[in-house]
Amino acid sequence: MDQKKLAGAVTLVLVGSLLTTFNAIGSGWANTVTAIIGYVFFFQGLKGLKEGLDEAGQAGVKLLSLSIIIGIVGTVLSFIPLIGIVGNLVLLAAFIVELVGILRLKKSETIGEEGKKGVQLIMIYLILLIVAFVVGIVPALGTLVSSIISIVGVVLVVLGWLKVQEGLLK
Repeated sequence: MDQKKLAGAVTLVLVGSLLTTFNAIGSGWANTVTAIIGYVFFFQGLKGLKEGLDEAGQAGVKLLSLSIIIGIVGTVLSFIPLIGIVGNLVLLAAFIVELVGILRLKKSETIGEEGKKGVQLIMIYLILLIVAFVVGIVPALGTLVSSIISIVGVVLVVLGWLKVQEGLLK
């Protein structure tokens, strides 16, 4: 696969990751729609990325794709009154599947050492989002702390996917 297509695929994944994080930072229909659009970008990017990876990387991308499907379901459910808590639990499951997918991606030789460093940053981002989810349950203070953690996560996910891109392009 040519490097331009790989760079474009990782850029779509990065944009998708950023947009899905909006659901963790705030609430409301605009955040939900933004997150769903992000999942679409993320999925499209993963499709392109998969073509340029070895078997270990492709296994990770399969799990990441599964996490997107679970994430969309969770995002939609979390927006519906009365069953929102179920949606939030589904989103937690999506984060866990995504974390496992990222761990698999880290085993890919195609991304190189630089890419593996990026994957570590993405892992920290996902762990922070899980912490933000749990802390967000606490009334009043939880929302503020959760938002701050999510914003820090945004920086990590940007740096992480850029390092993956750099590792792929070397």
